[in-house]
Amino acid sequence: MYIWKTPDSYAGYNPDGHILVVSTWRDADALTRTNWDAAITRLLKAANLEAVGSLESERGGWWNAPDPASAPMIYQWSASHWAGGWIQYLMVRPDAPQAVLDECQAIADDLAAYPALDEDAWCELEYEENSNHWRDSSVRDRADIIKHSGSDASIFAARRDYLPSDNGAVEQYLNG
Repeated sequence: MYIWKTPDSYAGYNPDGHILVVSTWRDADALTRTNWDAAITRLLKAANLEAVGSLESERGGWWNAPDPASAPMIYQWSASHWAGGWIQYLMVRPDAPQAVLDECQAIADDLAAYPALDEDAWCELEYEENSNHWRDSSVRDRADIIKHSGSDASIFAARRDYLPSDNGAVEQYLNG
């Protein structure tokens, strides 16, 4: 488990001592976004809650966020930067019930052992995004993808709006 410690040269909401479970950001990949969703699902189940709390204030800005001592048991909060966009944190208070703290540790252990908390959801999201990318690409771009991916698919597969059957070469290429 990672316990939040205030970074150097930091000004913003400061949940010092709270548990940082996972984070995501504006340009996060499918794995990061899937882990975010899976961690929320697991924590809500452990806490027997319907939704994660949020520190977003009505007037906006970290300066209006509540004192960390009054934050919900499981909550999310966001920070932004002019160059990097936004980052969102999933946090748990250190005084949460033991079942929630145990789940935080289980999530950390699972991520240390394997990068995906829900491999099926990760694969589905990647496939959906790759399919959408392929569908939205021009025929010329699709042909270039086939060529550069090392796919054994015919160049004529670029005419179709669905991914070619090529043992995943195009998908691997699109995943970067």
